[in-house]
Amino acid sequence: MSKRTVRDWESQADVMPAVEKWASDWSYRGVGEDSDGTREFLRPWRYQTEWTAALHMGKRWSMGWHVSIRQTGTQVHLEAWITYGLAYRIMTLGLMPREMGVQGGGFRDRGGRSLARSPLNLLVAKLGQPPIR
Repeated sequence: MSKRTVRDWESQADVMPAVEKWASDWSYRGVGEDSDGTREFLRPWRYQTEWTAALHMGKRWSMGWHVSIRQTGTQVHLEAWITYGLAYRIMTLGLMPREMGVQGGGFRDRGGRSLARSPLNLLVAKLGQPPIR
């Protein structure tokens, strides 16, 4: 299992407006832009129960879905991954790494990877690419 899911392809069109609209529609927020034009988006994972919410306060305790995308000329580079906070890794007895790609395969966090992959596949389909499996 790789740490990040990576996709590279060529596109004649500017992909950033579609990416920014997708990020807004799916509650991802921009968390930075590098000097090379890489944009990173984060969607914090929200737990629905009070006891788990108490465990996931603060940055080091949180879990999030990340998407990083860069377009240089016609070349597009996309990376997607999930980060797991310390509390989550402790509760899973250390089975979860600090970060993991969203592609399928393996037994670790199949549900979480599937949930992260669903909106991401809508984005890659909008950009004319095959889905991430």
